[in-house]
Amino acid sequence: MNRKLATIRRVKEIFPIPNADKIEGVKLDGWQTVCKRNEFKVGDLGLFFEIDSILDADNPYFAFLADKKYRIKTCKLKKTLSQGLFVPLNILDFYNYDWHVKEGDDLTEITKTIKFEPPIPVQLQGLMRGNFPTHLIPRTDEERVQNFPDIINEFKGKEVYVSLKIDGTSATYFKLNNELRVCSRNIEFKTEENLDNLYCKIAKELDLITRLPEGYGIQAELAGKSIQGNKMGLDNVRPFVFNVYNLLERSYLDYKDMLDFCANAGLLTVPIIYVGDFKWNGIEELLNYASELNYPNGSCAEGCVIRPVIETLSPTLEGRLSIKAISNRFL
Repeated sequence: MNRKLATIRRVKEIFPIPNADKIEGVKLDGWQTVCKRNEFKVGDLGLFFEIDSILDADNPYFAFLADKKYRIKTCKLKKTLSQGLFVPLNILDFYNYDWHVKEGDDLTEITKTIKFEPPIPVQLQGLMRGNFPTHLIPRTDEERVQNFPDIINEFKGKEVYVSLKIDGTSATYFKLNNELRVCSRNIEFKTEENLDNLYCKIAKELDLITRLPEGYGIQAELAGKSIQGNKMGLDNVRPFVFNVYNLLERSYLDYKDMLDFCANAGLLTVPIIYVGDFKWNGIEELLNYASELNYPNGSCAEGCVIRPVIETLSPTLEGRLSIKAISNRFL
């Protein structure tokens, strides 16, 4: 499904910020943001822009973000966490859009909001085979639990597994027609042996052309030295597999089959920290759980990913049932 970056949300709670006269905290589902004081009251609807949204530079309302290139980031204001941007509905006047909206409406296209994507480094541009081949294998992009508050109901009564979310860089490898294909999150690389980029080096070092069976792909987080500050304190770069995909059947392997696949191929998986019945009663409880997680070296973990042990389709997500909870402590 397409990412809903700009949605209509309802104010669930408003709380004061110590030593702040002009701003206050606002909670929307599992999100917490900072707004002008008295701009909203509990029950009001507003327009919420998610983290990593790039807003419409032509809309004068967003002029205050010009020096940030109109990108929304997590930040702290007066020591209070602010995730996303929540604004009154009158900004829709700029788009000549009818205000008669309801909670949950997606206005991403109406407001010309796009998702931030890191630019492709110049040194990699000549190594590209093309864009990520989504016609062959899905791209990795888990949805945050805050975006789908009702998703908790889909997990209830199911056996799930929870993995640590590793703060690295996403890589996809698959074997098709006896050829190994190598991708980052957004692009596919040429794979001639003389290419020395990180993704291809890992493929060569692990001899993935031999380890992967025909028609299968793995998706992994590369972590280690020189990647995102190496928060796990690893001596070298390693891939931690979190998905195994059957390209011919266009399906992900169930949890136990994924473990067996990786064991047979001699590949590491992401750390699994819980297997059992889904036990969280709401978004806030799940976010608190995520915020208590650490990597094996004791540093704060980015969060976790929750999935059923048997692959399940989600009506809410219009795809596989899989969600991530990002640690507010990490942010």
